[in-house]
This record gives sequence, structure tokens and C-alpha cells, in this order.
Amino acid sequence: MSDEIDRFLGDYGDDVSAISRSARRLVLDVFPDAHETLDRGNRIVAYATGPRGRKDLWVGIAPHSSHVNLQLSNEAFIGDLAGFVEGTGKRVRHVKLRSVEDVERSQLRSLLEASLSRHRSDTS
Repeated sequence: MSDEIDRFLGDYGDDVSAISRSARRLVLDVFPDAHETLDRGNRIVAYATGPRGRKDLWVGIAPHSSHVNLQLSNEAFIGDLAGFVEGTGKRVRHVKLRSVEDVERSQLRSLLEASLSRHRSDTS
């Protein structure tokens, strides 16, 4: 883990930091070769499939005061049979994570795996 990103995720209190770090481990476990960048201005850790900035953006981890949003970019959004995805945005929707247990749901891993597959096919 990058020390800068780990420090950033640690700035949000114990519970949110634990959720954020768990989400980070999950994202990197699903896609170990992700391009990981910290966008302090937007308070998000972004994960991309390549170097083309917004076009390659796959997911992001956005800590808040009491929860963490796992954001799915437009190419990563897929049908959500488990009902986790929230929002109506054209470019970004999110899964709200309120506990480490939320991150550990097998359905969330499946959602990320499917979204990565779709994202890669849409951006190649």
C-alpha cells in the first residue's frame, strides 16, 4: 500500500478508515494491476485500467464522515441484481459501505468482477 494513500484513508476516523482500507484491499484483489491514484481535491482514491485518465477510470473509493462510497464509473456500471448500487448519475453511481462487513459481502466482489469485465470490453 502506498503510504500517502494509507495516510489519506486514515484521516477519516477509525471506522471509516477501516472500511476504506478494506475496500482498497478488495479492489486491488479483484484487479491487482489497477492504476491507483489519489485525488485529494475530490477526496477519492481512483482505480483505472490504463493511463488514459477519465476514460480508463473503473472505480473509486470516496470516504465520508460516516460511510464510504465505492464509485462505479460509467463504463463499469452494470445491472445490479443485489440492489447495492445507488444513484442516478450518467457517469458515476455508487455502493454505500457502512461497515467492513459490507465490503466482505460476496455479492460486492461479484459486482466488481462483472463491472471490471464490462469496463475492459467497453474501453478497449
